[in-house]
Amino acid sequence: MRNRSSKKPIKFTDQSIQSIYTYSREYRENDIGLIAPFLELPSADEYPDYYETIKHPIDMSIIKDKMDKGMYKLEQNIIEDLNGMFHHVKVYNVAETSIFKYASRLEQALANKCKE
Repeated sequence: MRNRSSKKPIKFTDQSIQSIYTYSREYRENDIGLIAPFLELPSADEYPDYYETIKHPIDMSIIKDKMDKGMYKLEQNIIEDLNGMFHHVKVYNVAETSIFKYASRLEQALANKCKE
């Protein structure tokens, strides 16, 4: 009888999905983390119009939850959610705001990472 671990082995795709999440979560420019505004959705009390404008809001906590539950089967699935999150920010905010600029930089960094 073999001694088998109760944990199932991590598939290459699962590692890639985790890597994409971690890269986005830890990405920094000039020693400044850009992800903070994306960790949680805006308050519905403070920004009710956000939820009128953005029909399917998503943030990093939702993405992490989906990842932890194995809902991402392909790397492209998590990339689509991350890009959707950045797109929502750019739809709701004006180009001069820090959050819009962070979304643009993170979106570009993710695109560059995926080209590797």
